[in-house]
Amino acid sequence: MPRSIRARNLCQFTFRDFTHAVIGKDRQTYASFAQEIAQIIESQLTLKLQPFRLKPVTDILLEDKEQGVVDLRRTLRFKRGGKMELDSESDEDAASALAQGLANTGIKISAEAIRSAFRSSEAQSVVLLWQKQQIITRASMRGLFPEILFVWNEAEPTLSLIDDILARLSRARTYIGSDGIRDAREYISKAPVGEVLRPYWIEQRFAITRDQALQLLLEMSASGLCRVKFRIKLEDHRYSGLNPWVSSISEIPLALIDDEGHPIESRRPEHIEVAFQRIEKEEKDPDGLVTADENSLRGHE
Repeated sequence: MPRSIRARNLCQFTFRDFTHAVIGKDRQTYASFAQEIAQIIESQLTLKLQPFRLKPVTDILLEDKEQGVVDLRRTLRFKRGGKMELDSESDEDAASALAQGLANTGIKISAEAIRSAFRSSEAQSVVLLWQKQQIITRASMRGLFPEILFVWNEAEPTLSLIDDILARLSRARTYIGSDGIRDAREYISKAPVGEVLRPYWIEQRFAITRDQALQLLLEMSASGLCRVKFRIKLEDHRYSGLNPWVSSISEIPLALIDDEGHPIESRRPEHIEVAFQRIEKEEKDPDGLVTADENSLRGHE
């Protein structure tokens, strides 16, 4: 059964056992259940639950060595896209493992430089080892609300330990600055012409909400600094072909077959990724039309 608490302005939904359930032939994740519960709470109590910005919080904890937190594995995406999965396969942090592996091939790069790249990249999931608590957590940041899976390593499974970990995350959040929107706006305005900016990357890089990132990019688009771009969302598929950014959804193929033979209905909203390309201020849309607005883009998130 779910459990909901309010502590330090944090709303938590807890499920025991596994991360999904099977209803009939359909696989339903607990994250989708939590999303439905959140919608009910918002409707019944007339309040708005803001997503917890977990990526910058984990960055803060990893930088503070006294916390004893190590990132064992992570799946990340870079500014324009492109996914990397990195696993240390030990109790060593992922950056040190990668630096050592590269050194064995003659490529010298410091673990700190790799950590800096991690901080500047979008994380889809991060596996953390809490050394003092002897527990492992896997944090997924792909949905609207982050999802944390607790893996009981050597620790005794208790709700108090779960609350302790969440309290540490909540306290770390207080160290995040409040100038994210200003910094994001400045970055976008100074980005090189031709640079493709993804809303998810802006959200995590500057510790702002997804709505704020999208609204900011739309404002920049309306002012003539950015143009909307589209491509097929391939996060859950292996595809070795080209997937360029295009200016119109009509340029996207109607259907696609991934490398494993699975079909992708390419033009369905949930299969389309949206980004914004930096353009010259005086450059106009070739059709002279408004190509997208906030409501129409939400279906492609």
